[in-house]
Amino acid sequence: MVRSARGEARIQFSFASRGVLLAAGLALGPPGASAAPDPARAGALALAAEGRCEAALPGLRGLEAGEDVAVLSARAVCENAVGRADAALEAVLAARAAGGTDPDLDLQEGIARFQLGDAEGADRALARAEAGGAHPPERWLYQGLVALSLRRAETASAAFDAARRLDRDHVEPVASYYLGLAHTELGQADAARRALERVRDEWPGTPWAAEAERALAAAEPTGSGPWFWMELGGEYDDNAVLRGSDVRLPEEIPGQRDTRLSYRLQTGAPLWQEGPWTLGALAQLDGSVHDDLPEFDVTQPSVAVWLDRTLSPDTLARLELRSRYAWVESEPFQLAHSISLALHQRWSEHHVSTLSAGFSRRDDRFGDEDIPDGPGVVGARCLRPGDLVCGPPGVDESRARNRDGNGLWIGAAHRVDLHPSLALFGGYRFRRFSARGAEYSFAAHEWEAGVQLLLPASFDLELTGRYTRRDYRHPTTFPEPDEVFAGVQYGLRSTDRRERDLRTQLVLGRPLGRRFRVEARVSRERVRSTAGVFDYRRHQVGGYLIVALGSLGADS
Repeated sequence: MVRSARGEARIQFSFASRGVLLAAGLALGPPGASAAPDPARAGALALAAEGRCEAALPGLRGLEAGEDVAVLSARAVCENAVGRADAALEAVLAARAAGGTDPDLDLQEGIARFQLGDAEGADRALARAEAGGAHPPERWLYQGLVALSLRRAETASAAFDAARRLDRDHVEPVASYYLGLAHTELGQADAARRALERVRDEWPGTPWAAEAERALAAAEPTGSGPWFWMELGGEYDDNAVLRGSDVRLPEEIPGQRDTRLSYRLQTGAPLWQEGPWTLGALAQLDGSVHDDLPEFDVTQPSVAVWLDRTLSPDTLARLELRSRYAWVESEPFQLAHSISLALHQRWSEHHVSTLSAGFSRRDDRFGDEDIPDGPGVVGARCLRPGDLVCGPPGVDESRARNRDGNGLWIGAAHRVDLHPSLALFGGYRFRRFSARGAEYSFAAHEWEAGVQLLLPASFDLELTGRYTRRDYRHPTTFPEPDEVFAGVQYGLRSTDRRERDLRTQLVLGRPLGRRFRVEARVSRERVRSTAGVFDYRRHQVGGYLIVALGSLGADS
């Protein structure tokens, strides 16, 4: 889907005091105090006035504040500074109950309520702070953040500009970043680009620069022309043949490990746009070239057509048709088609959900041979002396192992951004596949969870885990590998086949400018199956170069 630049920013921000709010409070003693000063109180307030909130908070929390407005005000500032908005709000309310009337308490209340997700309450508190004469840059910045969250982009833009003029060093790069998002909301593309490029160029290597880069990429026009995307990788695979437990490889296959070159090429463009509708198409080519196992080389072109309908600024529906054809070692392997419908909903700056459903059809261009029937007794000699092995009579393996069929799926996914540098995502999908042969019909439940992290020096990290439970509708027609002996009939299990599939992947990446990216990936697969031929382990390691040209208009 096409994502707004605003949706890519996930920012929490709080200020430490610069001493302005607490300077007067340092000279005050609590009501009813003796003339002798309290050294602990004075020391904690002094640390807070210097902006050293981590050091000041243990002392401030240990004081019996009672009706000491100065201590409670200092706690409010410092609790906000360390991100404890709930404690800051509690201190603000206590200070006000003790008689505190300083408009800076309203400012701290506004900051705390914004961090707690109460934009309306924050707006009212910041308005009181402004009316009372509190004019530090923090107030302007948070008024801008609140206005942006309430979809008042013009007000937000003016507030961010005011914060930058008042104290640029103290509010940057936050003010410029959100100023860029406000200009984007207003459709002022040039002004938005200038603000975001300022963040990217003047604060390189920071999470703000990385977010600005993402916002710049997302703000590029999606309907102006085609795009081209390429990925080239080198991979090592310790089980390229998906060898099952105790399965003996054929003599013509030298081993299960191999290295390969993988590639993916994609090009596409929006073809037509009218109001909320967008029609687009793409073509993609995936493939791999192995070093020692050329019989596993894959070439797979695919084409897709999608139709988008923007239902609201935060809701997009997509209908997609896709077809692909695969060759293995230049031999036809599989033809597949699918149709899917997805609904993408952005609930807030921090939460995005996707609902999807689809139908697929699969047509394999290869088949399995029928195994000669045995006499009907496990361990008895095959009926024909020349048969290497034989199976139970009456089982037509070529028919039972026909993989052609139709599939249905429905699923939901959600992403939550907890911090500019931290996001969590997860989802569930139910899948059912009905094959012509009894061997491959199943129902499956898939769960996925992951985390994304922005790291120093513009690196990013993604860790994903997926667990799938597949319940097949029939027993397998494959014998256990350790129960097959030359010249005699093997037996089959009578219980339905079951599989438990766990896959994990770690991706470490870094952009190289606007158009290039490098990634290192490590993945592990562990499939536990009641049928030994489908029970396997697999580890893969790879390095990749990614090149993106044009304006990406669709998620591939």
